[in-house]
Amino acid sequence: MLDRMRQAVDDRVILPRPVGELLIACARNHAWDEPVPRLEALLPLVDARTVVDAALVHGLVGCVHLAVAATAPEGSALSIELAAVHRDQMATHLRARHALRAVASTLHQAGVPWVAVKGPVLASHIYERPDLRGYVDLDVVVDRSAFADAVIALEAAGLEHLCRSWEHVLDERAGEIPMHHPVGMVVDLHWDLVNRGTVRRAFRIDTRAMIGRSRTVDLGDGPVPTFDETDTLLHLSVHGALSGGNRLVWTKDIEQVILAESPDWDRLVGRAHEARCALPAAVMLDRAAQVMQIEVPAPVLRSLDPGRGWLTLDRLARNLPPLQRSPGAGSLSRLVSRATRATPSDSYAQLLRSIGRWTAERTGGGRASPPRRDGDPTDARAKSAYLRGVSSGGW
Repeated sequence: MLDRMRQAVDDRVILPRPVGELLIACARNHAWDEPVPRLEALLPLVDARTVVDAALVHGLVGCVHLAVAATAPEGSALSIELAAVHRDQMATHLRARHALRAVASTLHQAGVPWVAVKGPVLASHIYERPDLRGYVDLDVVVDRSAFADAVIALEAAGLEHLCRSWEHVLDERAGEIPMHHPVGMVVDLHWDLVNRGTVRRAFRIDTRAMIGRSRTVDLGDGPVPTFDETDTLLHLSVHGALSGGNRLVWTKDIEQVILAESPDWDRLVGRAHEARCALPAAVMLDRAAQVMQIEVPAPVLRSLDPGRGWLTLDRLARNLPPLQRSPGAGSLSRLVSRATRATPSDSYAQLLRSIGRWTAERTGGGRASPPRRDGDPTDARAKSAYLRGVSSGGW
């Protein structure tokens, strides 16, 4: 079956190898105002539009823009296109900062415990410079017991939910809902770090405890609560693995946290095992070590995956194809990453199920998005049931 999957991943899914090599060379940590020697040989081999599209998909517009600007001839087509999308990225960052200030004020007034994660926190606090880290939404995590209060307060402040169907959200036991801020920013409001209830049951991630040990960081225009250093790295690792592990920005995030915050590895291993998410953490830390050439101590990986079998499979899977054009593409590497669970046996079982679903989707058996049901009284009841279910702690 794995051989058939490899054969099914065609050129529409995979980036041309020179483009993938260029992205990785630009992403790895270096002096951003100095030329990148590897790029000089790669630039004549790539198409500007393909590079820009790939940089957007992999969340590396800032890294590629700066590296190309320092290496390519001034005024090249690639430099001009990258500069334009880089300006758009910085405009998004400014909108996100504005939205974050408004959300912070609303949640504070409502007495809701919360933290901001990823996005502007990484860009302004973790990365060397904020224009290196692109993002398109704002992630906020609140204590589940106050989730309904948070939704009500944010709706009163002018945010609108973007849920197509509350019945679908209820059925999925969704760990987050998307909301739209008037400045044009999507705010993903989380009560848990794992979105789907069927996946969440495999782990024991205590979001309330993570909020309880949060720290406050200064993003330049006021203090913002976020996870502590260990939880930040653990969250980024688990999120990257369960999302497929196939966007370079996820490994870049891990690299930057390791460089900026010098992790307490023993504490990370302890918390990962306590939350039953040691294998997902191992997968992404190992990927970051390989792709970004950042040091992750071998004893840490052995402690996270003592049998080493799942990491061995993950290495084989991700070394088969080069980088993908789309984060949603069905490569074996993505399937292995998303299938990672608390134990190797659970992970192998999930991988087999995922391969079966992937095959069904390739033959036209995929699930359609639920229809939008705004104003439907039944859906309004589903929203109330969902909010009660989250706040009760029964899921």
